[in-house]
Amino acid sequence: MIEVTVERIGARGDGVAELDGRPVFVPLTAPGDRVRARPIGRRGDGIFARLDSVLAPGAGRATPPC
Repeated sequence: MIEVTVERIGARGDGVAELDGRPVFVPLTAPGDRVRARPIGRRGDGIFARLDSVLAPGAGRATPPC
């Protein structure tokens, strides 16, 4: 498990954080979210990870209307 803070949204809609200078792509996240995620593979020069939990929501996180 890793803990990262999402900095931006990537081209595929995943949240993007940095870990040791490499991008970490975490779906279902928003900028500012502090998350715990499980690395499951590589994506380009970065790491693709599955969201485990949102430790602290960022200001950009909103509850879906549905």
